[in-house]
Formats: sequence, structure tokens, C-alpha cells
Amino acid sequence: MPVITHRETSRHTHTVIFLHGRDSNSQEFAEELFESEASEPAGQPRTLPDLFPSIRWVFPTAPTLHSKRFDVMMSQWFDMWSVEEPEKRVELQIEGLKSSPIFLGHSIDDSVVPIENGKRMRDILVRSLRLNVQFHEYENGGHWFNEPQGIDDIVEFIHQHM
Repeated sequence: MPVITHRETSRHTHTVIFLHGRDSNSQEFAEELFESEASEPAGQPRTLPDLFPSIRWVFPTAPTLHSKRFDVMMSQWFDMWSVEEPEKRVELQIEGLKSSPIFLGHSIDDSVVPIENGKRMRDILVRSLRLNVQFHEYENGGHWFNEPQGIDDIVEFIHQHM
């Protein structure tokens, strides 16, 4: 699995892993994410690498799998149309993940992935798998991070868990 790593610029203290969406890749996701800015500190660089120079940022690329919905091969972590019992299937893949905090953000106006899918993912992770998940819902942002609030929430989440 290809992995893009943005190395820390000061002594390594933490590692953050971001997973891209369907039919995307780690390089594209990392580049776009690192262009996004938090609202603070005003008048200074506000990207995630600027705010957290000791973090190693890791962006794995999902495998290419057949999509039943689109009948094509595409980059995706799993094919949601072929998962009958997601709780059981996902549970098999969580070595050590239970202690890792998870941030999920979703915009209500996302025209690609309905907010209900994000809520369902949250419910599976929290209720069925008992993972430590923070779910943030935003009025707008489309199929990307709400800026700057979504980035501010990521910054706060990282601060809480460092």
C-alpha cells in the first residue's frame, strides 16, 4: 500500500494518520489538506504542519477494489455496497486501534456522501466497536473540510490528545 509521509520538522513526538475518500489517493489528499488553514494564529502560518512541527503526518492509499455500485475498479478502503455486516468485518481489522482517538467530520451539505452515512459510521465505530470517536457536524463545507472551523476542530482534537 503506497503511503505518503510528511515528516516532522522538529523532534518527533506524535503521528497522525489521515484516510482519504473513495477514488482519491494519499498524495492528492495530503496536498489539499495542507493547503487548508485554521483561523488562528492571525497573521501567521496556520496549516497543520505549521501548527504541529513535531507531528509525522501519514497518508496511506487505499487498495484498488471493485465497486459494485459503479462496476469499476477504484481506490477505496472497502466497498460499502458489498458490506453486509460492517461491524463484524471491521472488528476483525482493529489491531491496537481501540486506544487511538478518531476524529470524524462531515458537512450536512455534502452532495457526494450523505451526512447519514457519516452518522452511521460514527455509530458503528462507537456502539459496535467501542472506539474513541469525536464526531463533528458542519452546516457547510461540501465534500471537503469546513474551513476554518473544521480545521480548528482538528487542531483542538490534536491538542486534546497530545
